[in-house]
Amino acid sequence: MRHPAGEALPAPIDSPSKEVRIGKSLPSGLDIDLRAGLTDAVTPHAGVAPLIDLARRSGVAAAAERHLPAKRSPKGLGQGQFVESLVLLSALGGDCLDDLAHLRRDRGLAALLGYGPPAPATARQWLDHFHDPAALAGRPVQGSFIPAEPAALAGLAAVVRRTVAAYAAAARPERAVTLDVDAHLVESAKATALPTYAGFRGVQPALVSWAETGLVLADQLRDGNVPASVGLADLVDAAYEALPAGDWSVSVRSGSGSLRGTSARPLGGSRLAGRRERRHDPAAAAEIEALAPDAWSLFALEADGVVRGWAEVPFAPARRSERRDSEPYRDLAIRISPAQGTLVGKGTAARHFAVVMTTTGRPTAARSSPGTGQGGHDRAGPPDAQG
Repeated sequence: MRHPAGEALPAPIDSPSKEVRIGKSLPSGLDIDLRAGLTDAVTPHAGVAPLIDLARRSGVAAAAERHLPAKRSPKGLGQGQFVESLVLLSALGGDCLDDLAHLRRDRGLAALLGYGPPAPATARQWLDHFHDPAALAGRPVQGSFIPAEPAALAGLAAVVRRTVAAYAAAARPERAVTLDVDAHLVESAKATALPTYAGFRGVQPALVSWAETGLVLADQLRDGNVPASVGLADLVDAAYEALPAGDWSVSVRSGSGSLRGTSARPLGGSRLAGRRERRHDPAAAAEIEALAPDAWSLFALEADGVVRGWAEVPFAPARRSERRDSEPYRDLAIRISPAQGTLVGKGTAARHFAVVMTTTGRPTAARSSPGTGQGGHDRAGPPDAQG
């Protein structure tokens, strides 16, 4: 046996005198070259085999071949293989495209896939095809702007719809669907990043997810200066269209940003029942604090002594523009009181949330949970709106 530096080492007493050669790292990432049968089809990522099988059996990879624009050359990887490779990169904890280089050295993973993942530069070129400079031609000198979706991105939306349909066919989820709308800021050092209301430059991804399943139905990457409420109704409509055909009972839940500014129409139109979290509204907070004790209805009493209650709030949130036949908003307050003698938050005896709704009836749950798009969001909503 030899040291990696080349020095001879004495063989262990209980081992044969046969030399074990220690050479350069194998593509599988192992440091020892085993010459007794185990050679190349070894991978530390064997756990992704079910994911690969699922993508192919569900027709998601085939949907990418059908709906994404055809490649100029038939050589190299197909559209489905590019999509599959990037999904695996994310599933295996990759942070950037350069991490594809590590996967390319894994011969065992290539054996599972039936091909080698693309090089980082090749993946970048593939992603560049989804960018259409012509869509940015209408950008104003000042103000926010949301470009039209290029055809290539519309093809990816069709792949998402196939994913959702495959899940619904296999899992048979409940017919109650909550569309969770979430727009949040992500700081960026790119030269194209625009100033945000928070004071830094960045972008503002907007997501609509199926809260009960965690599936993202629609998404949009926006400039950092786009108001959160702008265009959300269209994004919700796109998410609604991504649901498989069926008799779904759909509700919408969103953050307080959807109540700000103007929009083409309020979330939760004729087809969808809307719920929005209301936050940092001093007028609404004052009305909640002024509620009489008998205005609160008990929702749940938990084993640890926490009491959850809800109440109607005599507060009429204003909409800048409102149609005559639009359904009025209503505020529901949610109160979470800890066990007797325990304080929460800033030394208070109870924690309050407010939810703006366009539906009628009592809430079916009350708890706070992270937002879909950003885990740090503190969200609140009726229990049936929680996924």
